[in-house]
Amino acid sequence: RIVAVGDYGIVVLSDDGRSFRQARSVPTRAPLTSVFFIDERQGWAAGHDGTVIATADGGETWRVLHQERGKERVLLSVWFENARHGLAVGQFGLALETQDGGATWTERKLLGDNARPEEADRHLMQIFPGPAGTLFIATEAGGLLRSEDGGARWTLVQTDNKGSFWTGLALADGTLLAAGQRGHVYRSTDRGLTWARSEEHTSELQSH
Repeated sequence: RIVAVGDYGIVVLSDDGRSFRQARSVPTRAPLTSVFFIDERQGWAAGHDGTVIATADGGETWRVLHQERGKERVLLSVWFENARHGLAVGQFGLALETQDGGATWTERKLLGDNARPEEADRHLMQIFPGPAGTLFIATEAGGLLRSEDGGARWTLVQTDNKGSFWTGLALADGTLLAAGQRGHVYRSTDRGLTWARSEEHTSELQSH
C-alpha cells in the first residue's frame, strides 16, 4: 500500500500504484508533511500546528495525538523506532519525543543547552536510520545530526555544503546518502562520521 499525505489534512491511499483514494477519516485540516509506518497497519503522520496523527488500520482512519493550533510550529519529519518510541522534528530546531506511542510528547533540545543558536535553531528536515543502529537528521546549512543510541544523544556533523539537505537514506551496503538544495548529493562510508560530495547532474532534490 502507498500512503501519501499533503495539504489540508489530505491522506491518499493506493493498493495498485495507479488509482488513489482519500482515507475514510482524517481529523485535521493542517498541512501534513511526513508519514511513517512501522508495519503494514501502524503509522503516524506529522505536519503544521505541531500536528501528529496516527493510524492502526493501514491509513484508512486516523486519530489526533498532538496538535498546537495557532502556534505556527511546523513538523517536517516523523520517525518511530518501534510502536512506542518516536521522534518528530521540524522548523527552528523543533523536536518532540514520545515513549508511549504518541499519547504524550516531550519537547527536546537535541544538541543540549550549550549549543550555539545558529546550530540549535536550524530547520530539521528529515529523520532517517543508518547502519548499525545509527540515526540521522538532515538539516539546513549543510549539516546532519547524528545519534548512535536511538536518539538519546546527538552531535552535529557539518559538511562543506552551503545549502540545505532535504533527505537522506542508507543503502544496502551501509553507504549513506544525503541530498538536497542545488542538486547536491553527499556520501558517507564510515557510518556518517565524514561526508564527501558526489558528482551529480541533477536539479534540486527533495523527499517527504
